[in-house]
Amino acid sequence: MSWLGAWLGGSTGGGGGTPAWPPIAVGGSTTAESIRDRMVAVITALVPKRPAADRFRAHRSERDGDFLEWLEANPAACQRRFQVRDVGDLTQPKVTNTDVEWRELTFRVLVAYPQTHRAGAQNALDRDDMIDNDRAQIEAAIGVAGGANFAAPYPNACHISTRVAREGGVGFDVLSVEQRMGFYRSV
Repeated sequence: MSWLGAWLGGSTGGGGGTPAWPPIAVGGSTTAESIRDRMVAVITALVPKRPAADRFRAHRSERDGDFLEWLEANPAACQRRFQVRDVGDLTQPKVTNTDVEWRELTFRVLVAYPQTHRAGAQNALDRDDMIDNDRAQIEAAIGVAGGANFAAPYPNACHISTRVAREGGVGFDVLSVEQRMGFYRSV
């Protein structure tokens, strides 16, 4: 194999050093579950800029997994509590060769914030600033700039698009990040 083939992660299968394509993580296929679990791990590891003491905590998604219902019942306990879910819009393969296929799907990341003074003395204004800082940090970790978090040995997926919104509830605000991801899957 040539040095370029080795650098590209290629393998020689008797074909004279032709790199293996598409690049699929060693040991298996990328799945929606593996992408979701990687997003949870990456967001949990983030250290927020303000206040840093309030780390991101994953919601356990018990029973029916209705995060918003849990927020309504526990608004004071929701500081940076988050949930990542596949919205279930897995499309038909864009490309397939009966060996591997290119799939796309959307994940929704919801991060909750209580409507209290915990973000600062200016209450809602400081909370807005905190949400915006968290949005930038999450986008950098799992969005376009976070490609390294979704390369081998992790789930091999790439960012396609992101849509961000801020929503309010009774006693809490929610940062909503919908992210479309593409990945190769073994068939």
